[in-house]
Amino acid sequence: MSKLLVPAAGLSTRYGLERPKFLLQHPVGVSMLTYGLRDVKKLGVTRVVVITLAEFFYDIDENSLAKEVSDFTGVDAEVFLLPNRTQNMVETLLKYIEANPDWDDFFMVKDSDNYISVFESISQDSNFIAYANLNDFPFVTPGNKSFIEYDENHIVVNIAEKRVISNLINVGLIGFSSVTEFLYGMKKITKLSDIFLSDVIRVLIDDGAGFQAVKVSEYEDWGVLGDWLKYARKFLTFFVDLDGTLCRNEHPLSRNGGWSNFEIIPENAELLLKGNSDASWQIIFTTSRSEAHRTQITSALTDAGFKDFQLIMGLYHSKRIIINDYSKSNPYPSSVALNLERNSRSLGGILESFWADK
Repeated sequence: MSKLLVPAAGLSTRYGLERPKFLLQHPVGVSMLTYGLRDVKKLGVTRVVVITLAEFFYDIDENSLAKEVSDFTGVDAEVFLLPNRTQNMVETLLKYIEANPDWDDFFMVKDSDNYISVFESISQDSNFIAYANLNDFPFVTPGNKSFIEYDENHIVVNIAEKRVISNLINVGLIGFSSVTEFLYGMKKITKLSDIFLSDVIRVLIDDGAGFQAVKVSEYEDWGVLGDWLKYARKFLTFFVDLDGTLCRNEHPLSRNGGWSNFEIIPENAELLLKGNSDASWQIIFTTSRSEAHRTQITSALTDAGFKDFQLIMGLYHSKRIIINDYSKSNPYPSSVALNLERNSRSLGGILESFWADK
């Protein structure tokens, strides 16, 4: 069994929210933690263990979080609750290890506030560090990262916490060949406070342990609130009126077919299709047309290339008002309205002008 340990006992002070950041809701509906684990099955993980504080779950069901992770990733999951706060990630891991004294297998550790995908398969019996080149990910805030150097064989020869020694950062996915090796490195550090996982790795490297440098193919970093909000802004829900916006407006009683006609305005459809294609735009189409036309409209939208959309029919032919809440994690204004002249082909220009103002 290959375990992935996810230490999530930090207080998220840099976020300044009422709830720890890993429990924030991702735009797709699951927690930040769960969405960041979406590809762990590809790493060969057979069990995810989230190690966190009991105090975070006064109103949250830890079993529901475990089920969410398992359902979303296809990997068995558990939430291990600590009764007391820990000083750092190393101590958090140690508490779980002490509670499982007979366990001495290879394991991986992953941060709770990012998403990682790697180019290559992961060995299930040796040490590794996943890394990213800052030239490939210029959006990453490097100030709170550790940096690595490796040799011609991609073996890590140096690691430094919050000190720039290269343009290669440790992205928070690390493998240890055994629990025994991890404990050996940890116990050689004389103090338990103010230490990082990179300190344990440095001790092991100095003692001759090899850590393979594994390059990531994708990396999303949500370590600070600004990074999370910038990332979350890519996800948008569009309520798009069909008639006069995506398709030409038709009078239901027209002699020329009325609501049986569905002529898409290609310029407006092109922009919405672009955002819909990578699943960052959720589109909910609305219309005054009756339910009798649902099959026809659904087929036309699908043929045009739209996917995973919703369709609300039978709305009043009247002014429409959106009411939505806002918070620090979904800042004001959390809803906006754009008005387009009927049958205009200028949706792209209106959206570009709106985004430029923001």
